[in-house]
Amino acid sequence: MRDLQYWWYRGSWALAYKDCTAGIPVGSLFPSRHQKEARIPKVVAALRRVAEGDPHRFRRIQRQVSCIQLMGTRLVALGSWYDPLSMILLSDDWLESDSTSAEQVALTIVHEATHARLSRFGYAPEIRARIERICQYQELVFASRIGGDSELVASARRGMDLDPSEFTAERYRQRNLEALIQLGLPHWMVRLLARVTKLLAA
Repeated sequence: MRDLQYWWYRGSWALAYKDCTAGIPVGSLFPSRHQKEARIPKVVAALRRVAEGDPHRFRRIQRQVSCIQLMGTRLVALGSWYDPLSMILLSDDWLESDSTSAEQVALTIVHEATHARLSRFGYAPEIRARIERICQYQELVFASRIGGDSELVASARRGMDLDPSEFTAERYRQRNLEALIQLGLPHWMVRLLARVTKLLAA
């Protein structure tokens, strides 16, 4: 039986404004004119950067990724892979930032597409840190291949050295709760959600 998250993502995609010009559909739910101009073109440019820099990789991504949905906040993650819909999610507020380049978005797409590839074989939560390191390594490979600036390559290297504890389910739950506080949700409601999610995780 499908959970609420599945129907939320599926419904959001069905209603989303979509751009299909770069070979993989990119969608945003009810974007303003400014959001259309600031976010979607950056993702389209990133996809074209992948296609130009590594055509073989891009063709593989086209086979494994059905769509890219712009949704979420960088307070939790820049991007994520949702396997039931073969969907990459990229954070709205990160794309909105002037400091976020198309090359950085391209690296995140490469990272999440590596999750897509690995998810076909399945992996236990216990090895999530190893999986993340593989994905970060693919970012590094791609950054080096396209002749990215030194900071782009250095950022990919730093990602490979993150503490494994950052990738546990508990840390992910904490990041979500911290993000809700920063986004303005009342503290009492966040405390209630913390209790509920801890019980569900037990």
